[in-house]
Amino acid sequence: MPILPQASGPLAESFCWPVDPPRVRYRIDGSIDQVRGEIRGREKVGFTNPTSAPMARLTFRWPLGVGHEFQLTVNGEPTEVRGNTGGTDLADTWVANLSRPIGPGQPVELAVSFSLRAGSFKDEGRGVILTDWHPRLWWGRETHDDFAVKLALPESHVLATTGRHAANGVIRASGARSFGIFLGQGHKVIEGDAGGILVRCVFPPAAGECAALVLATALDAIGFYRERFKVYPQDALTIVPGGMDRPNGGYPIATGLVGLHAMEKMVERPELHWRWITAHEIGHQYWGEEVMEKDNPGWLWIGLGLYADREFIRARGLGLEQHRALLRRYTDGVKSYHDTTAGLTAEQHARVTFDFNNEVMHGKSLAIVSALSWMFGRDTFERIYRRCLAQFAGRQMGVAEFQRVCEEESRQDLTWFFEQWVRSNRYLAYGIASQECVQHGGRYLTEIMVERVGTLHMPIPVTCTFADGTKQSKVTDHLLDSAPVLFESEAPLAEAQLDPDGELAMVDVRLSEEEAEVHRAIDEMPWTSVGSRSLKILERAKTAGLRDMNLWFKLALALYDGEFYAEALDVLERLQMKARGDGGPGHQVSTALWRIAALVWQGHLLDLLGRREEAISSYREAARLYPETGGVRIQQDQYGVVIDADWIAARLGTPFQRVG
Repeated sequence: MPILPQASGPLAESFCWPVDPPRVRYRIDGSIDQVRGEIRGREKVGFTNPTSAPMARLTFRWPLGVGHEFQLTVNGEPTEVRGNTGGTDLADTWVANLSRPIGPGQPVELAVSFSLRAGSFKDEGRGVILTDWHPRLWWGRETHDDFAVKLALPESHVLATTGRHAANGVIRASGARSFGIFLGQGHKVIEGDAGGILVRCVFPPAAGECAALVLATALDAIGFYRERFKVYPQDALTIVPGGMDRPNGGYPIATGLVGLHAMEKMVERPELHWRWITAHEIGHQYWGEEVMEKDNPGWLWIGLGLYADREFIRARGLGLEQHRALLRRYTDGVKSYHDTTAGLTAEQHARVTFDFNNEVMHGKSLAIVSALSWMFGRDTFERIYRRCLAQFAGRQMGVAEFQRVCEEESRQDLTWFFEQWVRSNRYLAYGIASQECVQHGGRYLTEIMVERVGTLHMPIPVTCTFADGTKQSKVTDHLLDSAPVLFESEAPLAEAQLDPDGELAMVDVRLSEEEAEVHRAIDEMPWTSVGSRSLKILERAKTAGLRDMNLWFKLALALYDGEFYAEALDVLERLQMKARGDGGPGHQVSTALWRIAALVWQGHLLDLLGRREEAISSYREAARLYPETGGVRIQQDQYGVVIDADWIAARLGTPFQRVG
């Protein structure tokens, strides 16, 4: 065996995590007392030092807090552990200094006893979800490990976890990023088999119809993914109730364990929602669980997961409105002049004030992956997709690694693509500047002049439909800002379209720096004590053609705060008019909600202006529309105003009076 070089320098005397962490084996015997809110357990932890240097220190990841007990024995010797609270990378980390270092290639077994007092595990009908419930070795990043877990708990509870439950009560999971637990009282369980993969759905009794649909969809989706991507990463999947009381989607709880919110309220969402969210969360078992995200913020794993569920929904002919809505969230953010750069540092991400999760993590991530898949074509992109799944299984993959695989498989330098889409705030916008069709020698020659009006360069599909029903498609040259695309046909041109299939997230308006400046001015403006400054911003907003409803509403309240009631009333009338249409960019709530906000505040202002009959008319219209919101409340804490059905009813009886 060759002699490996030893580490040197100050770090060798201190502590470093290994480049390739070992795969750890956990054997856990534990008990859960839901009444006392307590978890107790013992675990045997085994691994082999994979490095060429001795390991003199180990770190564990486990929450710190009152009621946490942690005792460690290494090869039979008691070892002190100390909790650490500082630093992003070291928060909730316990450090053990070993009296005898673990030599290179040497196996070791750790014995851990622990107890966690987490307060009462209140069920409230949706069960209890536990994740970081046992001490786990921490190597500075997430890893895949093997688990054999046995848990004692009251017989009245349904237990659902990562892995498969064996007859002897031991639950096993191999190559798991994390081991999660769900406890439920009064819940039911249905099961199915997807080619050897056990699929379970745990649900409250009122959610039986939804659970049946979710289970059938899960079996179908897993079969589709296995056929399409040639692998499924685990031998079991369990779907459990999420923690929310509204059907707002779901999330990956742990490896092989996903939560769907409010299955008992199935009727509040269309069937497509339940089928899509089921397929979507299963997609995260590939991206996030099997292939772990390296970057922070990690948009890539979400985008690749969305690609998977989009292909499933497309193959089943269920329509792509869900995915088009995600793309619109991103393009709406662009039109609201948000900095949608995906490749942010942690410090930059901490300063973001808009809905980065919806606009970038979900919307732009799908836009980037969709643009790549369209450029490469399905065969090449899915070759990239399958290679990433195989090459990075049990490992982390970030944008740099993904770009390298894309370049190797496509044999193209893709710096131009990733610099624009990932590491900049550029946006995609092209338009048809002109189109001309002339007859020539019994045939027709068509010229479509395509012009770049955005800031991002990209090839764009152009499709022409001719009078005889035939179609032709060509692609523009992304190096040119403006260039003709030529077609020859037997019939005259009927219609020309850019990206008719909606594969690319294109912004449909021309943005201006003047409007961007107004956006920034209103965005940075405080909600109160603005004074006459709000009047100056109002004139700029009118001149710039401001479209964002959020900012118009903020400006109206700033004018109200400065006692410019007539001007505020004018703004709210504009807002109500816009809310009757498509809502414009930045539209993140229903148009009915916007109309109610505008109507109620118009009533407030009319009351203050002494126009009571007009105020009552506004309140009555708001009361008529309010049921369309589903009971959502609009809250302005700075004025002590909470708009709901009771507030509107009160204003019909008593005029609004300004306090303070």
